[in-house]
Amino acid sequence: MTHRANFLSSGLSAEILGLPNTDGPYYVVDLERAELGLDLFNKAFSSLNVRIAYSYKTNYIKDFVLYLYDQGCFSEVVSPFEIGLVKSYGIPVKQIVYNGPLKTTESISSVLRSGGLVNADSLDDLELILSLVDRQSFINKTPRVGIRLCIDEGLNSSRFGILASPTNIRSAKSMFDFYNIPIACIHFHYPARSINGFVSKVRSAFTIIKSMFPGFTGDINLGGGFPSKISEGLRLQIDPNYLLRDISEYGHALTSLAKEFDLSSTSFILEPGTALAANSVHLVGHVLSLNDRQDYTIVNTDLSKTLTGGLMSEVDLPFAHLTNSVSENQSRYILSGFTCVERDIISPICHGSVPTKMDKIVFPDVGSYSFVFKPSFITGAISVYVWDGKTLRKSSRPQTAADINALSVI
Repeated sequence: MTHRANFLSSGLSAEILGLPNTDGPYYVVDLERAELGLDLFNKAFSSLNVRIAYSYKTNYIKDFVLYLYDQGCFSEVVSPFEIGLVKSYGIPVKQIVYNGPLKTTESISSVLRSGGLVNADSLDDLELILSLVDRQSFINKTPRVGIRLCIDEGLNSSRFGILASPTNIRSAKSMFDFYNIPIACIHFHYPARSINGFVSKVRSAFTIIKSMFPGFTGDINLGGGFPSKISEGLRLQIDPNYLLRDISEYGHALTSLAKEFDLSSTSFILEPGTALAANSVHLVGHVLSLNDRQDYTIVNTDLSKTLTGGLMSEVDLPFAHLTNSVSENQSRYILSGFTCVERDIISPICHGSVPTKMDKIVFPDVGSYSFVFKPSFITGAISVYVWDGKTLRKSSRPQTAADINALSVI
């Protein structure tokens, strides 16, 4: 067994090597990693009243989502499709936090009637949500409606949320007053993934709440943007300043700021996606053939950059090379994807033992925005396996042409 990098437990590596190569490439949901990541996240914020609402858009593989649900996580969704996933997985709709601008009257009503939380992304969105509340009967319960606010940072401002200006906030408050509905949640989300950015934005959020929403007793939703535990090679390529941070620093910062603003008893909602999913899913594929060039070898695989997040990605993903044979061929090679696109080079210019036909290639830490971005390009969606620390079991089969044709209405 040779490795360009060593990321996997010995048990999982052995299980992968033991599987036949007849099922094509597949994702592995690593529940050992998921448990570790969730435990670290919970411990980081243990001194506060925090509810985790996992971000489905990051990765909605069923086994991963159900594991998080079993551990007490809520579901953060941003579309009617994702609400459909919640329902089809058997998760209570009342545990939904519904964000984003892509809402329909039916999806809003479904979440509100079930006791879930719907956060308005704009004043237009808020008017629609509250008007739907007004048309429905809520006996012995108050519908949970919140607002997402955007802090004005000029060109660096988020494109989501209601600009937190005095005029807009007065308008939002007047709408809630008109429909006699309390504000259940004030939501902020910041795309910047750094501890300094987190501290700055939370301070701004708390200042807005204290100055413009005096006496507010609902939930404060601080969104996502938290760091994850991923391999050194990958973190250095993406952003070393962010990824080298530990989640505990975010917990200490939030605890300190909550105390400073007298919000320690507040109920917070956090929406981690990448922080939980990134290193909990691996991609496994096989070497199909070798194609020699003058100075290097092209190693053709049944993998593709489309399975790791998209053809346009420039990240050179670390990988593990698993084999039962010993190769004396030490040379330069590249790992090539199966598509007809020239830029589908999964890993350029590698040095070492050249993989041989039907060896296995494992890309760890691909749980963030990979499975959800998969297109049916040249081939269908791939299988999913689940590793629980002891056994590797198949969870879903690959997508077929018949599956796609079944969607036809003609």
